[in-house]
Amino acid sequence: MRASHVALLLLLLLAVPALLFLWPGQDRDGSGEGAGAPAATAAEDEARAAPVAAGAAEAPAAAGAPAAPIETAGRQTEGLVVRVLGPAGRPAGDVLFLLAEGDDEPRRLERPDGRLVLPRAGGAFRVSARAGGAWSPPREVSAAERRGAQEILLRAELAAATLVLRVTGPDGRPAAFTGEASWTPAPAGPGGPLLLRRSEPRPLAGAGELVLDGLQPGMWFLRLEAEGCVPRPTQVELPPGRRETLAVTLVAGGRVAGRVTDEAGGGLAEATVALVPENLSRVLTFVPAGKIGELAPPGGRGRTGSDGSFLLGPVAPGRYLIRAEAPGRLAGGPAQPIEVRAGTTAEAGSFPLAAARGLRLIVVRSEDDEAVAGARVRWIVGGADESFLSSLVPWNEADARTGADGRLDLAEAPLGRLTLQVDAAGFGSRVVEVPADFPRERLFRVELEPGLELRGRVLDAATAQPVADAVVRAVPPAAGLASLLGGLDPGGRMASTRSDEQGRFRLDGLAAGTWTLAAEHEDYAPGRSDPIELAAGRPAGEVEIRLGRGATLTVRVLGDDGAPRPDTLVTLTGMDGSTRPDAGQTDAAGEVVFAHLPPAGYQVQAIATDLADLAGMAGGELAGLRTVAGFVELEEGEEAELVLGGRTETCTVQGYLVCGDEPAADLSVMLVSPAGTRVATADEVGFYRFEQVRSGDYLLMVGRIGLGSGAGYTEGFHVSGTGILQHDVELPLTRVEVEVRRSGDDEPLRGVAVLLRREDGVQGGGFELTDADGLAVFRYLPAGRYVASVGRAAMPIFGGGGEYGSRVLETIDLRPGPPVRLVVRLEPAARARVRVLDSSGTPVAGAGVFVLDDHGRPLTLFTMKTTGGDGVVELGSLPAGRVRLLARHPRFGQVEQEAWLEAGRTTEADLVLEPGCLLRIRILDENGEPRPGIQAICLDRRGTPHSLMMMGADAMSAGLSFLGGGEQRVGPLAPGPYRVILSDLGGRMVEHEVVVEPGVPELRLDLPFPD
Repeated sequence: MRASHVALLLLLLLAVPALLFLWPGQDRDGSGEGAGAPAATAAEDEARAAPVAAGAAEAPAAAGAPAAPIETAGRQTEGLVVRVLGPAGRPAGDVLFLLAEGDDEPRRLERPDGRLVLPRAGGAFRVSARAGGAWSPPREVSAAERRGAQEILLRAELAAATLVLRVTGPDGRPAAFTGEASWTPAPAGPGGPLLLRRSEPRPLAGAGELVLDGLQPGMWFLRLEAEGCVPRPTQVELPPGRRETLAVTLVAGGRVAGRVTDEAGGGLAEATVALVPENLSRVLTFVPAGKIGELAPPGGRGRTGSDGSFLLGPVAPGRYLIRAEAPGRLAGGPAQPIEVRAGTTAEAGSFPLAAARGLRLIVVRSEDDEAVAGARVRWIVGGADESFLSSLVPWNEADARTGADGRLDLAEAPLGRLTLQVDAAGFGSRVVEVPADFPRERLFRVELEPGLELRGRVLDAATAQPVADAVVRAVPPAAGLASLLGGLDPGGRMASTRSDEQGRFRLDGLAAGTWTLAAEHEDYAPGRSDPIELAAGRPAGEVEIRLGRGATLTVRVLGDDGAPRPDTLVTLTGMDGSTRPDAGQTDAAGEVVFAHLPPAGYQVQAIATDLADLAGMAGGELAGLRTVAGFVELEEGEEAELVLGGRTETCTVQGYLVCGDEPAADLSVMLVSPAGTRVATADEVGFYRFEQVRSGDYLLMVGRIGLGSGAGYTEGFHVSGTGILQHDVELPLTRVEVEVRRSGDDEPLRGVAVLLRREDGVQGGGFELTDADGLAVFRYLPAGRYVASVGRAAMPIFGGGGEYGSRVLETIDLRPGPPVRLVVRLEPAARARVRVLDSSGTPVAGAGVFVLDDHGRPLTLFTMKTTGGDGVVELGSLPAGRVRLLARHPRFGQVEQEAWLEAGRTTEADLVLEPGCLLRIRILDENGEPRPGIQAICLDRRGTPHSLMMMGADAMSAGLSFLGGGEQRVGPLAPGPYRVILSDLGGRMVEHEVVVEPGVPELRLDLPFPD
């Protein structure tokens, strides 16, 4: 498949699963640390709360929160009073409140007098209540309402629900089971978060059948276990007053036993052990410390006992890698996967974890070497590089602060390359890298500069009145994924504060450089300041951020039968990458409302999926994924509506996948169009099937697609009419094997990105990450000439700076027949510190820098990191030797010049931008209307694919623009001749010749693409 299609489609389809998968503090199954495995010790079993018995009166009340009430402010006239009217409309007593402050879990607050009094100071909260056997709908209360309302009145008008739970075992007989249940409102509120906070899990126990009465209406998440069976997560929505039956069949699983030791063979107690499905081995490189357990399936996570032994399971039969982590130790495990069979226990034996060795550091003031006491130190393994996933990795924080002597011992810091973030009151935050070869017996020295501050006000754009309680963040221009996602800060790396009653705010501890301030408030659309230059001795002055009310978008989702689709996840993504993604679920009418949206163009997707968990999606288990998409342009103050789906003719698309004379089993089959995406999995005979497929043009993609994998066969075809469309696919007998080894000792390198793209920039290619044997395999690619890039820098969406360099390989002439095998040995990495200047010598912030070989072939198609306020960007994992550096900025132009890089060293280079031309391309049909689903590919005379070389938000906006028929921008480009190739999803092409003349800053092209 086209390399740009691979990256763009995975960015669109897999960015959200990746955020959830690595989100700090979020457990994939909504439970705690041990949710994926049985308790490690008998003491932990005894510590569990008593199970909920069938019909127990207090079970429903306890299901939403902790067992012990948490007191809030007592009665006081200045507090906010929350009262409840019972089912008969009279004030209720003996009320159970469920209160959630911000994103916290609901707290259980019992009030015999029916009144809850809260302090007026504080942020937004959600509250619901039970009285007289009924529940009130969850109520969202804003911070402004909390301050100004006299009281909040809830009505307990939702009749309690009943759940009948029937559980059978692998033999089809009723099974004795245990488990837990947690609750969240359903559906999500307008513009609600993608993952709602669930209540604290409460225990369950039953024998075949369990009846739970008096439950709160909403979505209930259950996790069920039985002896010898795989733990089963499931969910059910309980409407008010309804009695629902949920039948669950458990399947038999197997166990894994082993022992984790130190180097001397002594057992390591309390080590976390996880079983990682073999198909997820490639993403292990990108999983942060302490998060490996997130990859484990149900039953596949636990802790070692006092002697270091562990027993995991039951888990589903299959092949797993074993990975263990322990404080002060390097994560590790057996190199080979282990086979798990139902009803048996696989013996993993003993394996050691090496000591981390730690790091001792001292923090001092730069001007006089005085020790800095009380400094906070956070760290991550590796470099804080430009990769997509690196931006999501949360920092590890030291338990202590620096002492009076400025020293701190990071005992748990592992050997190898580290990145530290050090900050202290009155100083600018500092991010510094610890080299892999730094002698750990020495003190690592960190110098802090005096901190700078920004002051300002947040104002209402229409009235100029102050906006209180707005969240203000300081966003650096090189914020990587954060800038791509509208200032999203999953790693917690940005300085932030809140505005006071006068709308004033103060951010201190900022380093010198160019900053942008982003402000958010629940009653306004997010807003940003202009770039602000901070420098010592030069006060920036007061910054004003004006917030408008934004636009409102109502999305209605309809099925193919024209009926509303409730409880459907709807995502909202800004087409220019400047706005934060949003999501919500449709209500009973199939509608969800997104309020306070910044004026922009948006892609809106309704997503239906039967996926069991996000780790499965990351591993390529995408079957059942179905999206319906639309595009909308919103203006300030606009109230718009968008309908997704609706009654139309549909057909069933089905067929067989074959390769040679053999069926191609267990491959993902993806249908892609501007209107949405469908995914199925071929069965053991290669059969796939899509039901209710709408008429239109589609791209059919076949291969293994997941996080760290996206390569295979593509073809375009048209769907029309009703009935069954039989579409058999004969996959090409092609295979490319790229083996990546370390130069010197020939050790295989895992987690290295390998990117294949067609030499002419059109259809064909993909990317893979190397497995434990250092191998990346590409199958089913159409014949043609391909360019391969190998190394962590080859795909910085999924990799970045590392110890080893990257390479562009010689062109591969791929034909059906014997496999093409390439062995690549990577040398130590070179690094480049590139400063980008405008024609007057002023540093340019927000420029992208690309590395090309002598033939103009780019090492990577994407850069997720742009120059900072000083005009500097640092690039890692580069090849040693002669390269070409190409810098580009949408306003200041472009430049390309030669550089010589040395292994193990950082080469500095200044690039002075020259005027360039920005191509603005619209693709039109025969009637002069925008034509969606057509991509513009722009090549210079060397074949350099300028349109595929994107930075920051360009990656997202380019993908959404070609899918939605919007304007596609390329450049700025140097003067000269170019080929512009227009290609539809099926690979049909129309070519145009374009000449960029000197001195032309912008060239608008309306190019036809007839049917």
